[in-house]
Amino acid sequence: MIAGSIAQFGLLLLGLSDGYVLGVNLLLIVVLPATISRLILWFIEQLPSANMYAYMLGCGFIGAILSVIVSATVLIGLSFWPGAELLHASLANIAPYLFMLAFPEGFLNGTVVTAATVFAPDIVRTFNEDKYLSR
Repeated sequence: MIAGSIAQFGLLLLGLSDGYVLGVNLLLIVVLPATISRLILWFIEQLPSANMYAYMLGCGFIGAILSVIVSATVLIGLSFWPGAELLHASLANIAPYLFMLAFPEGFLNGTVVTAATVFAPDIVRTFNEDKYLSR
């Protein structure tokens, strides 16, 4: 969350983002995806058996897809806020493509998490080698 917040403030300082939407951007781009990823990790850690594939697919693939879908759903919900008619009109055109946007995000994140877990498991902070690779 710290890195995402620094990135959002950097975009603000560079003039690539407006200050009046900083809170919404932090919520949609930083807080919600991090929270969803953490909840999925918690759920996977609660499984009775330590399955490395559940970790890689759950944390990488499903976590990214759910993050995109939930963030977009919250954005669509915020578009019904009074005074956001222009946002609501533009989101109505994007909503049908939501799942087409979510799958590539999930695929790329799943690929990166899988590759990092297999080739360099020590760089994946939440991966516990003793739990998932013990015989």
